[in-house]
Amino acid sequence: MAEQSVEEGDLESDIKTEYKPPEKRTLEEIMNLDKEDESLRKYKEALLGPSLGTFKIPFPEKSANVVFEKFCILVDGQPNIEFNLLGMSACFFHYTP
Repeated sequence: MAEQSVEEGDLESDIKTEYKPPEKRTLEEIMNLDKEDESLRKYKEALLGPSLGTFKIPFPEKSANVVFEKFCILVDGQPNIEFNLLGMSACFFHYTP
């Protein structure tokens, strides 16, 4: 069977949408947004838990949008292997065999 090439334009949709993504904000800005609104604070606390006010950004010096805390390897019939990434040394992440 012949390989089919995928051109860059093939992956884009021709459907037009009026959706406009919100402006980018830091997690700290989002957490402090509407801080004086008591009902919104209670709503956020119900969704995110009572530790909302004590939440600390894990790596404030980095601007990552996602922080991986755990890496799991799942193999049928074998015990799961889990790596706690927050507790590992930084040199581990730069290792290349």
